[in-house]
Amino acid sequence: MQTLISRYRTFLLVGAGFLLFILGLGSYDLIAPDEPRFALVAREMLDSGNFLFPHRNERAYPDKPPLFFWSIAVTSIFTGGVNAWSARLPSALAALTCLFLIARWGSEGRWNNTLGVSVMVILASCLQFIQQAHNAQIDMLLCVLVIGASLLGYRKLQGESVSQFGIGLLLGLAILAKGPVGYIVPAGTWAVYCLFSGKNSWKHYPYRALLWGLLPPFLWIAGLTIQVWQHGAWDYWNNLLFKQTVVRYANPWHHHKPFYYFLTTQLSAFFPWSLFILFAVPWKKAQRASLSSKLRFAWAAYLFILVFFSLSAGKRNLYILALYPFSAYIVAQYLLTVSKPNLSLKTVLVFSGTLFAVLGAALIAITLGAVELEALKTIDKPLPAIGVVVCAVFIILGGLLGVRSAFAWKSGSIPVGFALSIFSLSVLMYSVFSPWHNERRSSRDFSEKVTAHLESAPEKTPLGMVDFRSAFRFYGSQKIEELSTLAPTEVDPKLMGLPTPIDFWRLNPNGIIIIRSKHLDEFIEAEIEFPHYEILLDQLISDERFLLLALENDA
Repeated sequence: MQTLISRYRTFLLVGAGFLLFILGLGSYDLIAPDEPRFALVAREMLDSGNFLFPHRNERAYPDKPPLFFWSIAVTSIFTGGVNAWSARLPSALAALTCLFLIARWGSEGRWNNTLGVSVMVILASCLQFIQQAHNAQIDMLLCVLVIGASLLGYRKLQGESVSQFGIGLLLGLAILAKGPVGYIVPAGTWAVYCLFSGKNSWKHYPYRALLWGLLPPFLWIAGLTIQVWQHGAWDYWNNLLFKQTVVRYANPWHHHKPFYYFLTTQLSAFFPWSLFILFAVPWKKAQRASLSSKLRFAWAAYLFILVFFSLSAGKRNLYILALYPFSAYIVAQYLLTVSKPNLSLKTVLVFSGTLFAVLGAALIAITLGAVELEALKTIDKPLPAIGVVVCAVFIILGGLLGVRSAFAWKSGSIPVGFALSIFSLSVLMYSVFSPWHNERRSSRDFSEKVTAHLESAPEKTPLGMVDFRSAFRFYGSQKIEELSTLAPTEVDPKLMGLPTPIDFWRLNPNGIIIIRSKHLDEFIEAEIEFPHYEILLDQLISDERFLLLALENDA
């Protein structure tokens, strides 16, 4: 059996990658807020033919550079338009590429040997990595570009003959994915590695690559500037090139978290592998001196990414996505060298395995009705019991295998039981639970009802929305007038200066408005005269009630 697995290992890995990262990408609607927003920008690119100047809801969209939108536009060519599958495919392909790159680098080019496969299994079973591989968000594309540039830069630091133009091209594309952060992370990682490795390493630092890395964004900015000048949209230019980069890092206006946020985030996002990192840390001077060049580079990347993003007040767990490929290599190297686990390592193995087993048992109990959850009572649709129970059984099995590894450790291997649990959890989330929960979470049904109302109206009916969300435009039929809440603040500055529902109805008496019930209550409870309205639609989406309002006929 072992010989058979070794012979067909490549095919098995490709098949596993397809099952885990490609299959079922389009089986549920895009999840707000990011997915439909990015998909909408890509769709408007295709509709308008303007690929330099992104728009969302026919308004300039300065929040992100265009590379991810370009990638969605490319995949959508093959699907006949932008949809959930084509919007998520770039992230899935980036994840698979990232797995291959880090495995190939870590195992001297033989990506399908024991070390390479171990690195891939650990990274592929990182919960944060799995999530971003299934999301139509920018960060997985950014991650693969950062990893690619960093690893090529490592080869240059080793004195190998590497094209600095190629490194620079990846740096430039990373900037076009999410701004200067894609440039800073590889450059900072190389610098930290050189500090660890002595003065001689600086002579191989890829300085010219840093210059080449400015070329792709320069070409885009040049073309963009011409269009901005033609449209007179200099506020857009300033917002994109300054506010969304320098200001967002130095003085962010949301996602405020404490300095230690990423230290704690790793525990859950990379569980249970995050627990093994503590064992792999070279605490002693002799251990640090004996590190291989690749381990030294992996630790340099780990430290720089962790410190750099911790210095900013604005933090999201997906910001440190590029940390996990290097973490997977560090953990794999450590576990493969363990001949016999000590008491501390056994404790971690037993604790992690037991936790997965308990989680699987809880899922079965909930599915069979032995445990009731209030959240499930609000969904008028039974759980897909067979799918949940099958996944839960494999989660339990993986946990038990993890516990067993504490007492039957096999030298030169990793505890794959944990990977089995996490893979099963991934299948449960993205192939069972997400499609089941889709109707409750998606705005598609509400938007289609709004479209039906607009089409049945005797005349052109303007449509507005308070605190606009892209999903309603993506699944709708016409542009939505973006409206403000009662009292927008600096927490959401994009609402400031927008018309209110009162302003909208004053200009469009026949218009209709989408509004959350909580925002409607704010207007009614305020000491202002709010127009008399009638409710055309009232629907629960996720945990919020959305209403469709029109002025009363006698208003």
